[in-house]
Parts: sequence; C-alpha cells; structure tokens
Amino acid sequence: MKPVYLSALTLLLAGIVSYATTKAVQPTSSSSNTTEVASKKSDESVYDRVIRTGKIRCGYIVWPPFINKDPNTNKYSGIIYDFASTLAKSMELDLVMAEEFGLATYLQDLNNGRFDVECSGGWSNARRGKLAEYSMPIAYFPIVAVGRIDQKQNDSELDWINDSSIKVSVIDGETSSVVRNLAFPKSQAVELPNIQNSSDLLMQVVTKKADVTFTDVPSILTFQKNNPGKVKILSNSPVRIVPINMALPAGAFRLKGAIDTAIQELLNDGVIDSILDKYDPEKKIILRVAKPYEVTQ
Repeated sequence: MKPVYLSALTLLLAGIVSYATTKAVQPTSSSSNTTEVASKKSDESVYDRVIRTGKIRCGYIVWPPFINKDPNTNKYSGIIYDFASTLAKSMELDLVMAEEFGLATYLQDLNNGRFDVECSGGWSNARRGKLAEYSMPIAYFPIVAVGRIDQKQNDSELDWINDSSIKVSVIDGETSSVVRNLAFPKSQAVELPNIQNSSDLLMQVVTKKADVTFTDVPSILTFQKNNPGKVKILSNSPVRIVPINMALPAGAFRLKGAIDTAIQELLNDGVIDSILDKYDPEKKIILRVAKPYEVTQ
C-alpha cells in the first residue's frame, strides 16, 4: 500500500505545481484590460484623441506679432494665438500651448504626436506639403526682397538679382530658398541651416555676407525696430504670397475638415478680420482673405 500513497502524493504535488505555474503566467483581467486600452489609444487618430481629451495641443515658435510670450507671466498673445484660442473655443475644445518647437524638426515632431497642430503661421510650400496637411488660410502675407539701406539698385522689377554676381541669403527648405530657386536661379545662394530664422537672413545682408534676402514684412519691421537704418524693402511688389494657416499631421484629414469648417465660420462672421485689425489696423502687413460672395441691394 505504501507505493500507492506515494503515487497519489506525487500526482497531487504535480497538480499543485501545474496550477501555480498556469496562474503565474496567465494575465489578470486588469492587466489585460490595461493592455487593450493602451492598444486602442496608440491606434487612435489625432482627431479621435482631440475629441476624447477635449484638448487641442499647439506647437509654436515665438514670432511677434504672430506669437508673443511674456517672459514674466508666460502668457501668450498675438495674431495666431488669438486665432487659435478663438478656433478652439468655437470647436468646444481647450487650447494647450504644448511646446515651443525647433524649425529643423517641427514637422517630424508634429507627425510623431508631440503636438496636434502647428500654431505659428503654417508657411506651407510644395516641399512641406509632402510631409503635412495644411488648413485653409486665415490670411496671407507678402514676401518681399530686402537689401542694405545703401543698396544702389532701385529697379522695382528686381531683374538685377538674377545674376551670378548677386548673393542671396536663404535658409535651406524655407521660403527664401524657394523664391531664389524659382525666380532668381542665376544668383548665388548663401545658405543658412534650417535652425535659423528671418533675423539671421537679414543680418547676413547687414554684414555684407549677402546682397539680398526674401522674407515677410512683419519680420522686416521687427528687425528694423531693433536695428534702425540697416535694411530696406527693395520693392513693394511681393515676390511671393504665403498663406497663414495651420500644419497638421500627414493624413489627418478628419481633423483638417473640422478645423477648415471652423475657420470658414470665423471668416464668414468677421471674427478673423477683427483679430487681424487689432494687430494690423492699417492693413499694410497682412492680406485679408477675399469673401467668396457678394451682397447686393
């Protein structure tokens, strides 16, 4: 009888070990649910995330008068900030100024989900259009040619720039580079890396490392205020017109549709024009969107 007792005991112990091992490796319902929720969140679109959280997260650069940030209070103001705040409110969302981005990586950061939309004016062009979606414009700003204050050429046609002896300050992949490549291909490009900004373009002209550059009027006015008597606009005729809009992650068509609908409503109601008039009352630096209709008496 002793062998029988040993066999029964052996079977009992084996069963206990098997049960314990199974329970140890089997996920609990709590961990299973957590994994499932995490999977669902990782698969959700940017639109779904915005709607679920009730928040729209902006990436931005400080760029007066479009985005201002008070260093003492950390409060924001400016054309794009006022617009983005109004847009979020009209969509019943909370605006979150998520992070200040770098120009070299902002489209990559946008597509990696660090923020939901870019809130610094968009600056869309054909090259960037392959990497992001863009909302409809809320306005436009002209890009003009800028030279030193003692620049002798006064030809408003600017044909003289398209010459191999003329050096043009540009930022790689940015509007200044696009303008030179398309309109003045014979000129020499003095390239800056895409971590630089408009003031760096203008400083290249001031220090005579370049003869000309192309940038927006607000940036020129800010530079002239801080560096009086150094540069001047060479022609009042724009070399390019750039839309003021928002960049969205590539493929985020549902969010773009929602934002475009809200923008059109704000345009139709005159809200965006009121924001622009606050910062550009004389309508000299920003071009308004033409109304797509005519009211007849």
